[in-house]
Amino acid sequence: MQEVEKCNSLGLNELKSPKLQIMKKVFLLITTTLFLMSCTDENDSQNIANTQNSVLLQSTIETVGDDVSTRLYDYDGNKIVSETWEAASFTYEYTGDLITKITFQVADEPNPRYEQLFTYDGSNRLSQAVQLYYYNTTAVKFVFTHNADNTVSFDRYSGDFSSQDTFERSGKYFFNNNNEVSKIEEYVGESPIKIEYIYDTQNSPYKNVTGYDKLFFLNVGKKNNVVLTKLSNPYQNDLGDWDYEVVEIPSEFQYDGNNFPTDALVTYPENSGSSVDSKTVQYFYE
Repeated sequence: MQEVEKCNSLGLNELKSPKLQIMKKVFLLITTTLFLMSCTDENDSQNIANTQNSVLLQSTIETVGDDVSTRLYDYDGNKIVSETWEAASFTYEYTGDLITKITFQVADEPNPRYEQLFTYDGSNRLSQAVQLYYYNTTAVKFVFTHNADNTVSFDRYSGDFSSQDTFERSGKYFFNNNNEVSKIEEYVGESPIKIEYIYDTQNSPYKNVTGYDKLFFLNVGKKNNVVLTKLSNPYQNDLGDWDYEVVEIPSEFQYDGNNFPTDALVTYPENSGSSVDSKTVQYFYE
């Protein structure tokens, strides 16, 4: 009983001390402030994540020399419907959330220039791509094999619209930790042709397009942006040994507050074979 009274007495004495009362108020204020800051940080992070997941590319303006081209993108939700510019367009068709057909149409031609048909395996991985060229009624087929080491091998065949049975060459796709294509090798002669890609850590303009990340076969930069493309072309030197001519094409980006690119500058070196020195791209979003 005396111990209880002693404890109660100590508590009353503490409460009666003005200095301790001030300290308690300061402690409560700091605790409350830290709690509110924590909640605000969590809410801000969630809001940023939600915003980044809803961003869709609306248009681009590409300038190459004196040529300026504007591309417009149309969507059904997050599914891309079309990509249109002055001279031509791409239209996209889905089965569920997977892109299964892309049609390329030149503006002044009655028939498509070509179509691309995509097939997926039971794990929704790209297993085959067939390109039908209407202007000469030929076709090319790519058959993909997903390997245990996170690479994808491919065999390329040619033929007509009904069958593609003539083997042409093989190759392999390599991927980085973010499942972006880091290297492509094509086995044509004794040494492979190689294309390597280095990425930034920011958001790709195509990040939120449904099903687009499955098409590693088309373009690169589904989640992040390519800041360096390295082309390695094999040749035989004076000693008869195989060596590589290397071409490096850098890309520089400016970003908005959501870490999506707003401007890009691509520079082509003299040995790239390009007829222009550079191109710029402006990106606009919904």
